[in-house]
Amino acid sequence: MNNKGQALVEFIIIIPVLILILLAIIDYSRIIQVRSNLESIAEEVIDDKNYELDSDITINEVTTDGERSYYLRKKVELYSPFLNLVMDNPYPVEVKRVVHE
Repeated sequence: MNNKGQALVEFIIIIPVLILILLAIIDYSRIIQVRSNLESIAEEVIDDKNYELDSDITINEVTTDGERSYYLRKKVELYSPFLNLVMDNPYPVEVKRVVHE
């Protein structure tokens, strides 16, 4: 008996699921990379007030009793078609740094 046709049908059924999982992994890794970049940028912004940011990064500075907080935000566009059911698209990534004075 020839099972090549059955294997082809199973492969065609499974491949879209595998592609969606791969895209989700890529999206999560991009979010982690953007967060890591924002962490590095936050350190540089604290040290150098004239640091030039990309146009898609927003920064808010909040001063309260003896401390200054920096909020850096960037939105990441997701590639996965169904991941936006679980997460916002574009997904906002935020980093907070507090400097005690």
